[in-house]
This record gives sequence, C-alpha cells and structure tokens, in this order.
Amino acid sequence: MFKTLLVLHLLGLALGIGGGVANMIGGRMMAGAEPAGAKALGAMQRRIGRASFVGLILLWITGIWMVQGYHDGGFGALPGSFSVKMIFVVIVTLAALAAQWKAISAGRTGTPPNRKTMAMLGMISGLFSILAVIMAVATFA
Repeated sequence: MFKTLLVLHLLGLALGIGGGVANMIGGRMMAGAEPAGAKALGAMQRRIGRASFVGLILLWITGIWMVQGYHDGGFGALPGSFSVKMIFVVIVTLAALAAQWKAISAGRTGTPPNRKTMAMLGMISGLFSILAVIMAVATFA
C-alpha cells in the first residue's frame, strides 16, 4: 500500500510542477499572441491550473496518509527538515489557492486575471515547490 501511495504522491508532484511549467510557457506565449490566440491560451492555462491544483490536493492526501500510516509516531517522529518542508508546502498551497481564486473570479466576470499577479503566484509556487522537494529528499532519503 505504501508504494501505491508513493506512486500517487509522485504523480501528484508531476502534475503540479508540470502544470506550473506549462502555464509559465503559456504565459510567455500569451504576451505576444493575437487576441484570439491569447484567449485560447488563457483557457488552456485555466485548465492546466485546475489539473495542477488537483495534483496538489493529491499530494496533501497521500502525504498525510503515508506519514500517519507508515511512519512510527506520525508527524512528531519526523526530523526538523520535515517541518521546513511543510512550511514550503503551505506557501505553495496558499499561492495555488490565490491563483485558483483569481482564475475563478476572472471567469465569473469575463475578464482575465492580472498577468503579473498570476506570474508572481506561479513563481512563488515554483520556487517553493523546488524547495519542498529538496527538503523532502533531505528528510526521507
């Protein structure tokens, strides 16, 4: 069961980080696109953003499940590097929630979200995702 959870956890990670990279590329392409192309890229980014967010939710579920079910003592038995990792994960989650909120709000009003704000949230998510992966390796390798 642990290996199945780990596979799901890594798939969630791939979905989250891969989606972030795809949206970064889409955002750069959108800057020079004609209106019709920009609209299509925006729709693509919204869908990729939702898929990435599903990956983040999968990471939370499988991560909690693995720690509670397979590490004696649960969260309290893990080293300090795990706490640092979780701080980074919370920052990623808050940035992702803010991006989803802005995307949903923009969809309701019919106006695209501010590109600079979305890019900043994407950069925060990307940076802290990398830092969380580094701390995960430091904790569990």
